[in-house]
Formats: sequence, structure tokens, C-alpha cells
Amino acid sequence: MKTFTYDRAESPEAAVKSIDNAHARFIAGGTNLLDLMKLQVETPERLVDVSRLALTDIEDTESGGLRIGALVPNSDLAADKRVIARYEVLRTRKDLTESARIGRTGFISVLCCSGRSVDC
Repeated sequence: MKTFTYDRAESPEAAVKSIDNAHARFIAGGTNLLDLMKLQVETPERLVDVSRLALTDIEDTESGGLRIGALVPNSDLAADKRVIARYEVLRTRKDLTESARIGRTGFISVLCCSGRSVDC
């Protein structure tokens, strides 16, 4: 595995500033990235840990969409009444909620990982 630096972000703003180039990645406790690093499929120079940030809210936006925090567990997202009513693609992704591993510990960032706030 290639050598990398590890930073723990103290705020969302600090996390974004830490991702200063294409060779940095966020990590939030999942193992997929580490598995890919072991295989050298992914070779980031820096990992920024966002697992302790308060990013677990699902909020309505002024435009009628939802702002989904990066650390919202998939099982919480699939159970949210607004998601059930408005977003069939998230509600019907059974693979996100039925797998014991993914349902309890997985995060929506598996589907949407851009590092930016996006209103759906």
C-alpha cells in the first residue's frame, strides 16, 4: 500500500479545505476505500476522516428537495417519510437496506459522493 497522510476534520469546512487535490479522499469508517487502496486501485495521498462530524441530518430545502447529510445511514434514509413519498429510487434500492452490513453502517455517499452540497 502506498504511504498516505491522515487528517481528522474538525468541521465540514475544514474537511473541504483538506481535500485540496485529486489525490485526497474522504473516509467515514467504511472499509471499501481501504480495500481499494490495498489493491492499489485507489492511491490517495491524503485521507480526511469525517466520521465524527455532525452530518447525519436530512433537511428540507427551500426548493422542495432534501439535503442529505454525508453520514446519514442508508437504513435511516430509506425509512424517512419524505424519501418514501418523494424519491422512489432511494426507497426501492433494497440492496441499500436489506444487507446487514450496508443497511446498518452504509452511507448514502455510496451513491452520491461529490464532496459538495447538492440539492435533489
